[in-house]
Parts: sequence; structure tokens; C-alpha cells
Amino acid sequence: MSKKILLYVSALLAACTLITSCLGNDNNSTYLYAATSSSNSLVREFKLRADEKVLAHLDSVYFTIDPERGIIYNADSLPLGTDVSRLLVTITFQGTIGGAAIVCTGSKLHRDTTFNYRTSENDSVDFTGEVHLKVASYDGTFTKDYRVMVNVHKTKPDSIHWRKSYTLPLSDVKALRTAAIDDHYVTLARTASGHVIATHNLATSQWQTKSVTLPFEPVIESFAASDDALYVLAVGGELYRSDDEGLTWDATGQTWTAIVGGYDDRVLGLSHDEEGYKHVEYPAPAGFQPRAIDSNFPVSGFSQLVGAQGAWDVTSQAMMAGGRLADGTCTPSVWGYDGSNWGLLSNTLSAYQLPSIAELILVPYTSVTYNTTRFITEQHDVWLVMGGVNGLGMHNTGTYSSSNHGITWVNAASTQRMPIEFAELRGAQAFVVESTYDSTSPKAPRRISKPVTSWSVNTIYVIGGVNAAGDLNTAVIEGVLTQFTYKPLQ
Repeated sequence: MSKKILLYVSALLAACTLITSCLGNDNNSTYLYAATSSSNSLVREFKLRADEKVLAHLDSVYFTIDPERGIIYNADSLPLGTDVSRLLVTITFQGTIGGAAIVCTGSKLHRDTTFNYRTSENDSVDFTGEVHLKVASYDGTFTKDYRVMVNVHKTKPDSIHWRKSYTLPLSDVKALRTAAIDDHYVTLARTASGHVIATHNLATSQWQTKSVTLPFEPVIESFAASDDALYVLAVGGELYRSDDEGLTWDATGQTWTAIVGGYDDRVLGLSHDEEGYKHVEYPAPAGFQPRAIDSNFPVSGFSQLVGAQGAWDVTSQAMMAGGRLADGTCTPSVWGYDGSNWGLLSNTLSAYQLPSIAELILVPYTSVTYNTTRFITEQHDVWLVMGGVNGLGMHNTGTYSSSNHGITWVNAASTQRMPIEFAELRGAQAFVVESTYDSTSPKAPRRISKPVTSWSVNTIYVIGGVNAAGDLNTAVIEGVLTQFTYKPLQ
């Protein structure tokens, strides 16, 4: 970096204070002259020069130039930890200019430094503080001030921030289960005074609750929903259906051992007879016959059934993970359903598989990777597994992820894992809900943008379950990808 060139800057600023009244009384000529001068002070392109010691492909970073707001910035931030204290820049102007000064204030290495860009193009710029580019038109009648920012991620964009969102707005809850139906959620709870049905959007504590008198004793853990109805098993295995969101219930005439989950307009489950466990559905499609389950298919303790639609799938896909086999052992298997058949997705012989756990959380979400060639963050689907217990009853505190529809699994990055105080849950559920963030929301850092009051964020909400002490989890836990919390650039 050159030393201060005070005389140059003084001359530049003095030239910028000239007025256009000396140009004559012809208003049109004055306007055209001023417009030309203004145009000559515009920046056409701003680039960083290549420097492999700093970052590969540094010269490919794209910078947005906003002359109206007087800012130059990279919308896609550089990776966490990138050193921006000694960067060489290349600036191209709209036309012939009178001068250009780069002013650094509050920087780590060059706290208060100003230099002439045209005569010091090979001097590095320290972007750890505030940097301004002051451009004067060729005739000295106009100046343009740009603030130049080289944005760097302050956290890893693929990290997930976990926190307690709110406490369940129910009193003396003994057990609960939640199901998604239409565009909202319904929770069936057993409380000290009876059963309660609550409707809500999960993202807030504004729940509408109603006490209900059921003509049977429900197995709360079996509560599930299809596209248009709610289902639950009675203690004796009888399957009940509700078409009015849990206020009234009708027997279906079916007797099952478990409800696996809802799929389109029907619910999937398991039955058992002298031949063993079988796959069953209600209402059963035309021609459907119960069929024996695979020996590796779990009969209890499996995760909730979640959508697993791929970009090339032509039918709805669903997935579940873990659980207990008929002999009581826990399994690492991941199973998928395509509307007609169940298939084993995971390779149980591979080293890249889940641990053998039951009562786990399975949730589809989004992760991001940083493209170091295009300098953008790219989103992709990911499936996360958390919580649950192993065959010895020990709680799983790890988080696992799959980016290939459950075929292989790896330990999730440390920045994505659930904190230990949340991770020790068994039998919990997770849903992805579109919630609203604003600049005052927790973990919502400000970004350079036009005024934006709020924006939508896909957020994981974990509800229910039992902790390591055997107590019901009364907190609704929120997890959100850090990348989503950034205020959108406009």
C-alpha cells in the first residue's frame, strides 16, 4: 500500500466541488454536460486479481455495482476465514476520468490510508475496514463516491442454528403426537384431565385447542394423517378415522399392530396374523392384498414417514428409517415406498450407514455447498437423522446426513448437529415449516440490500419425544440453516 497522497486527494475533492453555473445559461446544454460528466465517473467493472495464496479462482468473484446506492459488493460471500487484508483490484471505468482515490479507514493493516488508484494500481487494498472509491469526472465537475465491500461469511453457511422456540401451550401433558394435514398441523395429546386436539401452524405458540371425548383409548404414538383424514389406533389395535380434524372418530373395521404413516389419500400400516407381519393400507387401493414384510422391515420404533420426492420421480415417494425388527433388535435400515412397493434404500453392508437405533427423528432438509469456481453457494436436498435409542436403551446424541435419498449416511458436520440438551430425545418428530424472519429475528445477520421487512425461511421444528430422564419434552425446538437467515439481496 502506498503512503498517504494528501495533495492528490485534496486536489480531487476540490475539483469535485466545482459548480456548473460557469457553463452558461443554456439549461439543456448544462444538463447534457452534467450528465456526461456524471457518466464519466461511473465504474463499469470491479474485479479482484488472482491470488492462489488467498483463494483459488479469486479473479472469478462477481461484484455488483449499484451506482444509485453508491455501493460495490459481492452478493455471494467468500468462504469463512478468507483473508481480505491484502487484495489487488482491477477497476474499469465508464469513460475517461479525472482521478480515482481509494480511501481505507479502520482497516486492520492500513487503518487510515488514501492512495491514487491510477498511479498505484499494484498496491493492495485492506478490506477488513471501510473502503471507499472516489471517482472524479474528466473535467473535475462531478465526483462519485462508492463504498466497496468484499463480503466474507462470518459463519459456515451450511451450519444449523438450534434453539428452543417456545414451550408447548398445553397443561399437564402426558403424551402427544403431531400430524401434518393440508397446510397446517394437528396435535393429539393426553393430559391429566383428558384428551385434547390442537390445531396450529407449529411455527408459533398460537394453538387452538379443544377437549375431546374419545369412544376408545388411543395409542397416542400411532397418530398420523393422510391428505384428507386423521388416523389413530386404539389400544386393542382397532384403526379409527376422523374427517373433522379429530373431533369425531369412526371405526374402520381394520385391526393393525402399527401405523407407518400417511401416503397421499391413504394410510400405511402393519397387521399381524398366524403367518406373521404384513403390509396393509386403508382405504386399500383396488386389487390390493396384504403381503408379508421383509425380515429387515421394522415392526415398531421406526421414524415418522416423510416425503422423499426426487427431481425425476413421477410418483410420490416416502421414506422411513430405523426401528425395531420382529425379534426386538434395532435396525439401521432405511425403507422407501413408491405407492405400490416397499424397497430397501440403504446398503446395510456398507460402512456408510446409520447406527442401529429406534424412535429416531428423520427429516428432509436443505444443505449448501460453496462452489469455489463460480463463488456461489449451491443448495441441495439432504436427509437428517437425530435422536433415538440403541438396543441397550442408550440415547443417540449424533446427527447423521444423507444426500442420496438415504442410500448412504455420514456423520453430519459439527455445525449441523443438535446440541446435547436437545439431541437426547426418543420418539420425537420433526417437520419443515415455512416461517417468517426479519432483521430482529435471532441469528438473522444484516446484509447489504434494499429495505426488506421480512422473508420466508424453511425451518425445522422438533416436537414431542421423551428425554434421557424419561420426561416428556415440553419445548418446541427450532433449527434453521444459517444461509436462510441472511436477509435476501435485492
